[in-house]
Amino acid sequence: MSQVVCCPCGNPLDCDDLDLVVTLTCPVCTREITIEIEDGSGRTRRALLTVMEGPYWVGEQFVLPVGAELRIGKSPGNWLSLESDELSDFHCRLLLSDKGSVILEDHQSKSGTWVGKQRIARGRLAPMQSFRLGEFRFRFDLFSSEGTTIAAAPSPAYADASGPLPMMSRVQGEKSPLQWLTSRRYIVARRFVQGFAILTGLYHLFNLHADSQSDRPWLMAAVIAATLVAGILVTGRKMALVHRQMKFASTLLLIILATVDLSIGMPIGAIAALFLAACLVLLILRVPSRGLALFGTMVGLMSVSTMAMGTLRSVQSLPMAG
Repeated sequence: MSQVVCCPCGNPLDCDDLDLVVTLTCPVCTREITIEIEDGSGRTRRALLTVMEGPYWVGEQFVLPVGAELRIGKSPGNWLSLESDELSDFHCRLLLSDKGSVILEDHQSKSGTWVGKQRIARGRLAPMQSFRLGEFRFRFDLFSSEGTTIAAAPSPAYADASGPLPMMSRVQGEKSPLQWLTSRRYIVARRFVQGFAILTGLYHLFNLHADSQSDRPWLMAAVIAATLVAGILVTGRKMALVHRQMKFASTLLLIILATVDLSIGMPIGAIAALFLAACLVLLILRVPSRGLALFGTMVGLMSVSTMAMGTLRSVQSLPMAG
């Protein structure tokens, strides 16, 4: 699972060493964001919101900033902007206090904010408690500095005026492999991108070395291959972030790569890149049916397989030393 930190303004923040970070500054709104709380004994805790069910982002974890109003809805500019016709533009809000409690408040949404079978207007969430918005179900978790989950029941001292919220009695499992695939298609797409990035790096390394006229063919080929791998991996990481525009970056880069490969006489790399671009279009640029999700996955497998065969042929065509 990948953890994402988003500013309350909706801007996702990149951080490679998230375990070491206590505060971050948003480059868009210049807000200072605190992502850890401290209890009376001096221990630090971090709150996470995990997507348990939904048409996408299942398994993703979002770190809750402390003391900020966190809006969820389908409009851009929310803390979490979710593409779903079942949600209102501004559906609900969350507020994590410096004591570790979370207030969940519905914003007069049409489909409602639900905890278990109860539709709530305002209430307090306990650790490991879930709530539902349309097709999405989220779970609130509070982790200690050692990484263990805190599962304490809510204290009567923190009881909300709207009454205690019921706990989810169970987590419903996936009904079929196709449902699992559809809900986790962002994760599947990222795995295809990661595998493709490594294979395309090797493919271009061997082919550029064979065609190079420089005195140091391996060095030039290695620099170009490493640049390609880094670019594909970086754009692939952006596919599940909150900004809707970022998911187009990988597809655009693959189309550019296919065009360049065709122009320099590497048709296998171009075909594999176009296959993967088609896979991403089917998996992440819309909410597909289960049949389309399966077809997109098959296209992704074709892309990786094509690149693997192209890489193997490139290795076999290398001149043997001596």
